[in-house]
Amino acid sequence: MLTFWVLVMPEHRKISEFEAAIQLREAELNERSEIAKKIKEITKKSQDRAIEISNLALIVPSKKDVAELISAIDRISTISGMQLAQINIQPQPDTPTDPFNGMTVNADVSGEFGSVRTFLENLEQNIRLLDVETVQLSPSSEASTSALKMSIQAKSYFLI
Repeated sequence: MLTFWVLVMPEHRKISEFEAAIQLREAELNERSEIAKKIKEITKKSQDRAIEISNLALIVPSKKDVAELISAIDRISTISGMQLAQINIQPQPDTPTDPFNGMTVNADVSGEFGSVRTFLENLEQNIRLLDVETVQLSPSSEASTSALKMSIQAKSYFLI
């Protein structure tokens, strides 16, 4: 019996301590496995969001680019058969509740009625977000043509 207490009991205590350490390590391993799984999920979500963010950057540019906006409106007017007569772009005051900054665009274009319709359709289909707020049509000042003069006021957006 003395042999049991001298030889077996110390080994039994060591085995119990090792079992407790193994359980602790298994719990730690399970926790780390869950963390690794969550990291993989977050990485996948961030990759999916990167595509969405790049698409948003096309619609709403990250910074104010007046030259690009003028170029886009000029290109749209040209492919629509309209002639851009005048364009004026003014920044809008920042509002703390609006995540986007804006610019007010005032443009005068002239052309035939079909071209006016095509111009508005092309503005609507343009990748860059433009909210047309007002449209005014009037006969062209040239009496010999059936051209129309169109004045538009629109709002363009950017992030910074």
